[in-house]
Amino acid sequence: MEVGCDTIEIARKNLETHITQNVVGHQKLLLHELNQLRTENKQLRADNEQLRADNEQLRVTNERHEQSIQSHEQSILYSCTLLSTGQLEWKIKGVKQKIENKEDTYSDPFYAGLYKCQGCIQWNCLFFSKVGVYICIMKGDYDDKLHWPIRYKYTFIILNHINSNNNYEYTNQVTKEYLEKYPDNLKKPTQMRNQGYANFFISKTEILEAKYCKEDSITLLIKIELLPAL
Repeated sequence: MEVGCDTIEIARKNLETHITQNVVGHQKLLLHELNQLRTENKQLRADNEQLRADNEQLRVTNERHEQSIQSHEQSILYSCTLLSTGQLEWKIKGVKQKIENKEDTYSDPFYAGLYKCQGCIQWNCLFFSKVGVYICIMKGDYDDKLHWPIRYKYTFIILNHINSNNNYEYTNQVTKEYLEKYPDNLKKPTQMRNQGYANFFISKTEILEAKYCKEDSITLLIKIELLPAL
């Protein structure tokens, strides 16, 4: 900030006279400059308070996001540990649209077995007349403790909402022949997930029947039992 009067040039010999004769004017000028400083300081304080308020709002927002992330992680953790009971339940919603649009759908990750093999279920509507269900092996924290390639026995059950004693059930297991033909599908994952395995298919027409499809949703139960390596 520059402080000074409007006099542009003053001879050195006249400087003392100028100062003496213009004391009041110079004081007013200084007072004006001080008032400007007070105004600027007041604005700076207001800006600082606004920054504090913005920072507090940002802190609250970050806390909410962190809580949301933790809640989501807990939800995923629950679905991951659900197989400790030996069975995973997956409710698939919007079945009609998925079939019409030939959509792929994946379940949340889950863990199975003593050493925690991680996987997910793929609901595949790409086929012309059938829906395929696959088990996809995923990268997990316990991969180094597992014997590869993974073998397992599995059962898929589509709940019958009309007659619970007449569910659609299919059981199979990974065979030596399959491992020889498709070794990459069940080897230790190097990407997020391997290609799926399970030759379970059901007619699209049948899956939309009222006994299986209720409120445009079906309930799929999956049982997985890890088998000894060959």
